[in-house]
Amino acid sequence: MSKSAARHNFASRLKRLPVAITISLASLVLIAIVFAMVRKPETSQSNNATEEKPESKSSTPWNLALGNVVVLAPELGLKITAPENTTIEPTRVAAKIEAQLTSLRQLYRQQSEGDPALLGGLTLQLTLGTAGQVAEVTVLSAHLKDKEFHKAVSAEATKWNFNEIASEGTVIDCPLLFVREGMDIATVVNWEKALIIPREEHAPAMIPREEHAPAKSIPQARVTKKK
Repeated sequence: MSKSAARHNFASRLKRLPVAITISLASLVLIAIVFAMVRKPETSQSNNATEEKPESKSSTPWNLALGNVVVLAPELGLKITAPENTTIEPTRVAAKIEAQLTSLRQLYRQQSEGDPALLGGLTLQLTLGTAGQVAEVTVLSAHLKDKEFHKAVSAEATKWNFNEIASEGTVIDCPLLFVREGMDIATVVNWEKALIIPREEHAPAMIPREEHAPAKSIPQARVTKKK
């Protein structure tokens, strides 16, 4: 091959080099675009998964007691029986009870310090007298075994007043929950619900008396002595 021919081939190759470089760069750009399009759905799915995780955690909120507390638990049977021709709003009664629990909470904190097992539900029945004062307190049910504590709680409840909310003769079934520090209040409520048994189920069964036929007299054998 002559020198002129070699120079001609080299010059033609130089002319085609920019075109080849341009094609290579275009191919790289196209590959990058396709790769980005493929990765985008995966990234969005992973983002959605990370966004859904906090929602699943927040769907089970905890209501932990920050100390040994006493709360009103309407779910356990708050009931108001009013006299005839009288209308009483349960929400106002519940709010009034909550507002008068301060002294009872102090009592529970003092008593529970020496008794770790002092927790659970206690339902009081309040009968109102004149001017909304509590005239009578009865313990309807209790999972607290300390009888002396029952008396102390009942004594505190006699200091409550429902003036301008409920009239004389109103009967209030007041379910209270005594919860120790760190316990989930909703869990304790569910536990108390499971322990509640209707009165009809645990009432003593009436066994009818059987009617027995009169016993027949048994003739006595005559004993004779031999001579």
